Amino acid sequence: MARHTSIFLNMQDYRDQVPETQRFHLNEVQDPDFLPLSFRRRIEKLEEDVRVQGSISTDLNSLFIVLNLRMKDLTKEPLPELYRQLRTTLKKHAGIEIAPPGNILELNENTRFRICPAFDLNRDPDIVSARQNCGAANLGRILENRIKTASNKINNFAVSLHVFESLFLVNNPGSFLNTEQRYFLQNFIENECFPADTQRYLQSCFSQIIDLAPQINELNPEKAYLKPIKNPDVLNKYLRIISGMAALSEHKVTFEQSPYREKLVEMTRRARVKNTADTLPGTIQEKNLSALLQREIGDTDVFSSFEPLFKNKSVCRMDQKSINLHLEHCRRYFDIEGYTDSSMLTFKTGHDMALIGGMAVDDANMYMAKTSAAAESRHWDFALNGSPFIHQIHSAGKYRYQPVQPSDNEQGLKYLAGMLNKSYTVPLLNDQLILIAANLEYRLLAEDTLCGRLTDVERIKTFIILVNWFRNATRANDSTSYDLRSSLDYFGGIIAIFAFMHRNEIYDSHLTMLSVFPECRDYALYRLSALNSEGKLTQENSLPYIFSGFILSHPGYNLNIRIQGDARPVLYSHARKLFNAMIAEDPRLPAKLLQGLEFTDTPVELTDRYPSLKSFKNKVIAPMLPPKVVLGEKGRELVNGIVTRIKKEQDTFLTYLGSAGSNVCNDLVYRIYEYSLSGENRLPAGLRNFRKTLLNSDISSFAELRQQFNLNISYHSCCARIFSECASILDVTIFPNFSFESEELVVNAFDYMTFGELKLKSHPYNRKLILPYRIILNTCTGFKTIKLIHEFFSNVISRKQLKELQDYSDEQISDLLTYVARITEIKMSTNLRCRFKNTADKNRYEFDGLQKGLFRSLFRILVTGGEVDLLNRTVRSLNKLLKEPVIEENEMTIRKFASARGGYFGGLPDHDDLIPKVNSPENLDMDLISQTTLETRKVQEILAPIFAENDTGYSSAETAQVPEKKAETVTEDSGKNAGKKQNEETAPENVSGMAVLELLAPEYQALLKRLLQVGEFTMNDFKSFCAEKNLMASGAMEVINSWALEQFDCTIIEEDEPMFFDRDLLTELFE
Repeated sequence: MARHTSIFLNMQDYRDQVPETQRFHLNEVQDPDFLPLSFRRRIEKLEEDVRVQGSISTDLNSLFIVLNLRMKDLTKEPLPELYRQLRTTLKKHAGIEIAPPGNILELNENTRFRICPAFDLNRDPDIVSARQNCGAANLGRILENRIKTASNKINNFAVSLHVFESLFLVNNPGSFLNTEQRYFLQNFIENECFPADTQRYLQSCFSQIIDLAPQINELNPEKAYLKPIKNPDVLNKYLRIISGMAALSEHKVTFEQSPYREKLVEMTRRARVKNTADTLPGTIQEKNLSALLQREIGDTDVFSSFEPLFKNKSVCRMDQKSINLHLEHCRRYFDIEGYTDSSMLTFKTGHDMALIGGMAVDDANMYMAKTSAAAESRHWDFALNGSPFIHQIHSAGKYRYQPVQPSDNEQGLKYLAGMLNKSYTVPLLNDQLILIAANLEYRLLAEDTLCGRLTDVERIKTFIILVNWFRNATRANDSTSYDLRSSLDYFGGIIAIFAFMHRNEIYDSHLTMLSVFPECRDYALYRLSALNSEGKLTQENSLPYIFSGFILSHPGYNLNIRIQGDARPVLYSHARKLFNAMIAEDPRLPAKLLQGLEFTDTPVELTDRYPSLKSFKNKVIAPMLPPKVVLGEKGRELVNGIVTRIKKEQDTFLTYLGSAGSNVCNDLVYRIYEYSLSGENRLPAGLRNFRKTLLNSDISSFAELRQQFNLNISYHSCCARIFSECASILDVTIFPNFSFESEELVVNAFDYMTFGELKLKSHPYNRKLILPYRIILNTCTGFKTIKLIHEFFSNVISRKQLKELQDYSDEQISDLLTYVARITEIKMSTNLRCRFKNTADKNRYEFDGLQKGLFRSLFRILVTGGEVDLLNRTVRSLNKLLKEPVIEENEMTIRKFASARGGYFGGLPDHDDLIPKVNSPENLDMDLISQTTLETRKVQEILAPIFAENDTGYSSAETAQVPEKKAETVTEDSGKNAGKKQNEETAPENVSGMAVLELLAPEYQALLKRLLQVGEFTMNDFKSFCAEKNLMASGAMEVINSWALEQFDCTIIEEDEPMFFDRDLLTELFE
């Protein structure tokens, strides 16, 4: 089973089809003895889904829909109370538990949580044995050990539940756990023993807090979901874990909601102090500027006595003289307070290399504040002198979080030196990166900006090192396993400040980086405010900064991107290209965006991981930056709309990047997109060769193209759009083309493709105009009828016989005829059939008058051409997807359409002249028909015994005895039915749908029945269904399609996402 069988797959249908009055209040489904039948079936289905999938992420709104509960209750009743009632209902009726545990205080109907099978402690053998023997006399050593183990398991599980319930305490509200906290918690779950049936539940809890920030829960002992821990040892273990995670937090933790607040605050303080004392050796002089960066110095403002020279003003609005006066004022203050001891500020060795733990580290002087001789570098300090995070030492493949012993200092120095030398073999952690960034920030903002002790070369080299570390972090970040977003934001803020203050010193490549990485968004805001202050702000020069500062960094866009770091610049450049396209569509957009900005007089407020450095930046650096610029209400609405559109336009590209893997930059598709964003006019040699390959290739199947483009995506429409976009970039026209038709109804229009150099000019109405033709074209089975409908359709277009064609230019008409000819050629060269896209009732398609009239005209050609059975099945399937039937059931007869006139066809003039009467009596050679019929029977009679001898296990359609009939004389009335009569004469009279099915082996029949019982399914689901019948998926598909081709001249199951399956045909056979 998989996603498609889930009850949530048809959630929209459930919502639309079940009226509110037929739904139940939650308090009406509490009694298990009196459950409504519809609710019982739904909750049984939900139980099955959870059991199969193990864990499902959902919300209150979704569960109320699928369980037939009153949707209005979500707006009338308190949601926390409904959440608790629903949790009880799920556990009582379906054995489903919500993860993580807790009574949520603040939630909405879309707040996500996980549901998974409830755990049963009695499934653990140690616990069962302990309960059976607890209190017994003369216990053996084995039983005593089992009782002790059972006690440890239960205690550990109780601790883990309380930890998950109170995880929101260790960070600011709404904050995600950082990477260090995740490792800490995962280490506890993996290394402790738990009851056998609880691991899946704990893993579901862990997955939930990885995906979303921990929810705020009620911890008051009287209202909390879990009972308080009474055992002192167990309670102490719980407090150690929570305080340990709080010590790794990037924020100040207060534990306001916890009943153990005082204990947790003290334990967290001790943990931080101990970690600091046990890391790097060396004493800290508090009157040293580097000591101001110490995290433990305080939560108080160490610059409380400092009075800025220009109060409540930004000196950036003034001249360079004012900035110099401000810096001189700051220097006098720091000299008086003794914070600028020159002996402690810089590390001058005459070279950039130092030996750290026996390892040579390049650019060491950029990180260090002081050291002994370079050759004896056992004792060396960072500017952050003993950060509490150096103790996270990689050892034997695992991270250690306990305090490091003095003997481990050498190992810690070696590990950190290796990391600085970029020779590390383990993923970076946020705190290690932030430690490095803070030291480089100290160099740039304290030693250089304030004290002026760096040369021009040292300054720009330090900045380059900062940028290189930022790029290394972006490559490692994937926002899930290695979530480095907090450190990336930290780097970006420093880069933005330096780039603004030294704009003339940085390289063009750095300016490009500032425009495509949302972490550097502050630079764009500084530039906008500065241009406004200088009176130089225009629509043209503001657009790049508005895009970087408000669109690219918008949480609705940026937080949803989880791709490999190397691909991010191309993705963001692609978003910029889409933004430029929107401006081309709406030239007034720049003016609207500029009007949506609000320039304030409020000074910028700078943040930092270290409180003392944050204070330093806001007192010294912030006055040299321009004041805040924000979006007004109209500006926010406009930006939200732009972000929504960009996300929609980038769906295909994001799907590709998410499936491309870590080596994405070497992929062909990536290189094509990268070229399109580079601004170059000439294709690279490799892409030129690939373009020639496309142009020289014949008609290619979807599978062949997917292999040619090296795509790992199974979604058919996504691949087709990638093919189309890449072809456009390579200046090649693809047939079929999304400019002319879409996949709104016919999902397999792009199963076969070809390429050409001819440039075609499209028209907005082409998609509607071609859709009826596409449906009829894919339904045709004979070359003659294909040529007839092509001739008819081409004549309609060339003569402009439809009012919708009147505003087409001659070039558009010519290109439309060319396009129709190419897709007709593809049809004639392949076995392309008509497959429709499943859709909910509310999303049904609507044919306009032209489409309906054109379809009925084309339908008549096929009817008179004798292609009746397959055509009728196509029309019935199509009617199910339309708001109004294109042809009524009682109209689907040859006689009806043979006698039809212009009113049937939407006013198409001269349709009788355009539709050849291919099967009218005067055009039929009755002698040839009779002779062909007799020859067909003779061949069947000769072959029947052969097939009977070679395959005695199954009956064959050819072995059916067909009584010989004389050819009937076709009258004028029956001439219109000649195609149908011919089919009836050459087909077995007594072969029913079940008889045709019996040509398949029983196991394949059973498989088809199984597929009819489920909704849409993927290839993985198909493999599971085949495994149930002891069949191989590839073999089963081949056997079924071979049978279908023999009986119906078409396949009925094809690999796609979801898979194509002809339900209508099989349903008729089984009926």
